[in-house]
Amino acid sequence: MNTKSDGFMRIGIVMGDPSGIGPEVALKAIRFVDWNANSCPILIGSRDVFQREINRLNLPTHLSCEENSASPDGVRLVESVREEVNRFPYGKPSKQSGQASYNSILMAVELAASGSLDAIVTSPISKSAFGLAGVEFPGHTELLAQLTKAPRYAMMLAAGKLKVTLVTTHMALSQVGTQITAGTVFDKIELSAIFLSHYLKLQSPTIGVCALNPHAGEGGKFGTEEKEIAEAVRDANNSAIKAEGPLPADSLFAHWQKYDCVVSCYHDQGLIPVKMLAFDTAVNVTLGLPIVRTSPDHGTAFDIAGEGKANPDSMIEAIKLARKMVLAGRVEWKRKK
Repeated sequence: MNTKSDGFMRIGIVMGDPSGIGPEVALKAIRFVDWNANSCPILIGSRDVFQREINRLNLPTHLSCEENSASPDGVRLVESVREEVNRFPYGKPSKQSGQASYNSILMAVELAASGSLDAIVTSPISKSAFGLAGVEFPGHTELLAQLTKAPRYAMMLAAGKLKVTLVTTHMALSQVGTQITAGTVFDKIELSAIFLSHYLKLQSPTIGVCALNPHAGEGGKFGTEEKEIAEAVRDANNSAIKAEGPLPADSLFAHWQKYDCVVSCYHDQGLIPVKMLAFDTAVNVTLGLPIVRTSPDHGTAFDIAGEGKANPDSMIEAIKLARKMVLAGRVEWKRKK
């Protein structure tokens, strides 16, 4: 089926690790999102796992493998996993749960690439379970970039008006400095500008770029990575992108409202302010992919899996952002410089 020719929007919601809270927040979020006559959710994962959550939460949701369900509470399911649910005990990441979540991602990407889905919203996976299953990717972002053959990509966190794009993602701090090059930083700035202008319809967005070292390196006394960042900022401005930096991260985030997006050098530098401002509602969006992908900005929460306590707000916001991106239409992520 071709989603855009019939004007109908199909949002794939991927199970995530079946031993975590992903299936729970997915089912809860579906019931809170206002699905109109032109859009619908499609769950991707294990029927037994989703049914376990439906029964435990006492939801009226009815799973159907048919494209059109007559039930008002019907939700279409694409089965990517057929193992018995007892293979996925709550709170216990395993080789089986890692493989199940990986298979669900593969199915979702295949459906999106073929046009059967307009966007995918991925529930949290466990990196340790991925490792047990032999899946050698540190997270969704890197896996999706390889599966879709994206030449460049970036992780952005959207927390209301605060948007943060990371130069590096899942790596040891000792390795971060080696990745701070003018080309890499420029890519993250440009991808952010494309997202802001195309999907959020911002005219001439302004991007603040964090320094890596304290006091922006203090003229080279505390490191030289800021030279690379400064070159990237110059290149951005020469490409008609309004960018400022490198700026000390502590001062920049104290005045983040001045910027439409902040480019941060490493994971915790960018994630700490996001979590402080929007712990329950922030959204992870992957820039640079040929498909739309968003995700709630939280983990598997194995400690509360199966207890019915999981907050679906971040998943709700992830679904809303995915729909907004689909409505805006596809964008070219090609480097202009």
